[in-house]
Amino acid sequence: MIYFLLILGGLLGGFLAGLFGVGGGIIYVLVLPYALKEFGISGPELAHFTIANSLLATIFTAISALLRHSRNKNIFPRQSLILGISGGLTALLITIFVVEAPFFSMEVFNWVLLALLGYMLADLLIGSRKKESVGEFEERLAGYLPIGFVGGFVSALSGLGGGIAVIPLVLKFQRSNIKEVASISMGFIATSALIVSLYNGMSKVNTESISGSFGFLVFPVTLTLVLGVVVGAQFGVLANKRLPEARIRYGFMVLLFLLIIWKLSEIFAGG
Repeated sequence: MIYFLLILGGLLGGFLAGLFGVGGGIIYVLVLPYALKEFGISGPELAHFTIANSLLATIFTAISALLRHSRNKNIFPRQSLILGISGGLTALLITIFVVEAPFFSMEVFNWVLLALLGYMLADLLIGSRKKESVGEFEERLAGYLPIGFVGGFVSALSGLGGGIAVIPLVLKFQRSNIKEVASISMGFIATSALIVSLYNGMSKVNTESISGSFGFLVFPVTLTLVLGVVVGAQFGVLANKRLPEARIRYGFMVLLFLLIIWKLSEIFAGG
């Protein structure tokens, strides 16, 4: 049953990643705690395991989506690398000094996640009243460094990949449209998540009882998730190309609202 849940979560997360450019972690971080508990992981380290394996899955999501974006000739390597490297280094520092700190628990993680979901919903509600920028992409590469820092901070604390911060900031400070930004966000996620995942894989943690595990990365869990991811991301990018932006925004707002209600019920039920 847990493997079916992981594949289903991968399909949905991959689809949302390809459609919105948010990395899919919005679904992965909801599914992974249940799966990791089945593998005997619990206690204070569960939050770190959840974030680490969500970020690992987002690498596969981003690469899968980028391949489709590339075929659509909608890819921006320089912007993605500047964002990804600055974000990855920031995420690495936050992982070492915050996520691995004794005070960072599953309870703290849940509240951080809830706050970010609320931010995403508010940003979409406000953005739906504004006219999106269209036109040609404007080259202001230096402006991507601070955006990468913010994206890396959010990524390390939540496991969402950082796209939820990168997308609104790029739309606000760089002249680009939502379809271009979805591709840039995927490039950022692939690069930054890879940097942090290398560190998580080399971390010393007791997972001797779980075969196929390296550090905080539990490959039997993540690779099952990825089976759904690589399929879902392709359909998500296809939908991104074909659907009008208004429909994409409203559908995502409904999803976010449902996820917030679910997470609130979990927190107040003591889950």
